[in-house]
Amino acid sequence: MFIAIHGPRFDGNDYANNAILNGASIVVVNRKIETNSPMIIVKNSINFLENLGAINRKTNSGIFIGVTGSIGKTTTKEIISKILSKNHKTYSTPSNQNNYIGLPLTLSNNPNDTEFSIIEISMSNKGEIAKKSKLVMPNIAIVTSTGFSHAGNFNEPIEIANTKSEIFDYLQKDGIAIICSTGELSNKVIENAKTHQK
Repeated sequence: MFIAIHGPRFDGNDYANNAILNGASIVVVNRKIETNSPMIIVKNSINFLENLGAINRKTNSGIFIGVTGSIGKTTTKEIISKILSKNHKTYSTPSNQNNYIGLPLTLSNNPNDTEFSIIEISMSNKGEIAKKSKLVMPNIAIVTSTGFSHAGNFNEPIEIANTKSEIFDYLQKDGIAIICSTGELSNKVIENAKTHQK
């Protein structure tokens, strides 16, 4: 499947026919293109990708581990994946594909028989962790060291702590929160986690 993404510098619809030539069995586009291959036309291909990821997540009964934080997300994800893969079928975010395209794509590609899925969750704006965590629905939420980094869209450190804490909004019932205690904002994240206890 090829999903055409319309970006500020490119239009994925223009590459749909090339994708078919390279083996795509179906294309998802937001405008009609000339092709004899199966085609799905949607209003918003990002929303389609998110819905696809959400559906695939809900059909997977394995354990989902969501990893966020200011520092060490990718390293933490890789360590957990390495350990669990010794005895279990695992799947994790490729590289650091943790943005608004990479995360739903990761969920969409996750095999249904995966026992442990380790999903990296990034942010650049308020509400972004909540939106992504709603897709992941983690059984275990890990918040690595949290500080005033990537602060471009945030005015105060507490805003970063609160946004990172959005992962707890969609932590499954009886889920587990693991929080690094050494970050400059860790105490606030721990405080926020306690208010989410179910």
